[in-house]
Amino acid sequence: MGQRGKRFTALYLNTHTVEPFFEQDHIVVNQYTGLKDKNGKKIYKDDIVLHFGFLKHQVVFRNGAFGYYTSVDTFVTYANQHLELNPKTNRLMEVEKIGNIHQNPELLK
Repeated sequence: MGQRGKRFTALYLNTHTVEPFFEQDHIVVNQYTGLKDKNGKKIYKDDIVLHFGFLKHQVVFRNGAFGYYTSVDTFVTYANQHLELNPKTNRLMEVEKIGNIHQNPELLK
């Protein structure tokens, strides 16, 4: 859910002990949209995508749906978009993932 600055510890459980499996600082977990870009990359909340090769948006989750905000602050869901979706692969053919806001915040400037 995008928790930043917290220590994450994965535990290994067996019938006799509970031991640290690994520890990681600054882990960010985001939700998968169920969609892929035109190159087959999975699209997650907080990813930055290009629509039609030039419209840059951050993927957000609002009101139970994935989508993005336009330049006039209108929320558009992917479900209501008329984007070409390949039903066999769940690929959005006009969308390309170019990064995410955690690793590439400069892409939105």
